[in-house]
Amino acid sequence: MSLRELVLINFRNYEYEKIPFFEGCHVFYGPNAQGKTNLLESVYITARGQSFKTTTDRKLIRFGERSAYIRSRVCEAEREKEVEIKFSMVDRKRVRINQVELESAAALAEQFDVVLFAPENLELVQGAPSERRAYMDSILLGTDPAYRSLLRSYEKTVFQRNQLLKTQGAWFLEQLKSYDQQLASAAVALVKKRQALADVLQRETVPLHYALSGKTEQCSMAYRTNCPTEEQDVLEALEETRKRDLEMRNTEIGPHRDELELTINALPARLFASQGQARTLTLACKLAELKLREQKHGHRPLLLLDDVFSELDDKRAYILLELIRPFQSLVTTNEATFLQQEQKDAHFYRVESGKITLQARSD
Repeated sequence: MSLRELVLINFRNYEYEKIPFFEGCHVFYGPNAQGKTNLLESVYITARGQSFKTTTDRKLIRFGERSAYIRSRVCEAEREKEVEIKFSMVDRKRVRINQVELESAAALAEQFDVVLFAPENLELVQGAPSERRAYMDSILLGTDPAYRSLLRSYEKTVFQRNQLLKTQGAWFLEQLKSYDQQLASAAVALVKKRQALADVLQRETVPLHYALSGKTEQCSMAYRTNCPTEEQDVLEALEETRKRDLEMRNTEIGPHRDELELTINALPARLFASQGQARTLTLACKLAELKLREQKHGHRPLLLLDDVFSELDDKRAYILLELIRPFQSLVTTNEATFLQQEQKDAHFYRVESGKITLQARSD
């Protein structure tokens, strides 16, 4: 699957832009605060239906305007699809594919697959365990059709159980046992899916990280959970921790407490990784995700890399460029000199003051 064209009208700082795309690497360069990340955001929205920068759609509309519009043209197996999204200050978001309006923007994920690296993704390595759970959930939501309803069911049950622990109303014990049964069933299924994913991620990420680090570092990835893998064992564990759950008014057992432990050279990456090491490991995880999505869907996702080369030395940057060469990619950077030397077959776009200009190729 590949992106062929993007049209932006009153989106962020863009008044009107029509951008052509080709195979291979696309480099968007220019000073800070000119619109490079906004461009990647618009592409991400056409694939996921939501921004990676804000949860408020109104912020996507250019200042002083009442609506914004994004249109992308994508191609899969020589068949083109047109994705349109309109944001309004007074109406709900509207999404169409080939002129047919969708009930939910979530359906876009089935049409157009992307993998994003942005600076905030370093939280995958440096942040709390919830960041790594969200990473696993994102992959499973994009590759396992049954996972969305399973995750929603589990999260709903945990929420209801926690509310019951706080209120302890009439028929408390009977309700608690009912929630425990629901929780145990969903928890076991979640843990098994996450464990299977972690095993695959470990297998894919380790060699990618070793290559990106210039063969100087070894990472590892291990899935840790306090939740048993059999329903009866989960029920027994919930009964054992019931007193503490009542004291804390919170559910202590379950995959909402899971951790994906990452290490570099046997040291916990969250505690000891430098910024450069965290960036390298995050990139390896994202490239592993890229491969998993390709294997699942049978086509290569679009790769979005925002400010990816800061804090990477030239050697690691060169290795990254080689690893992403088979994929269509959109890359942002302040300075394009290195890329112009190493990626002579790439397409370069100058971004300045909300204007995007495709540069003539030297070849």
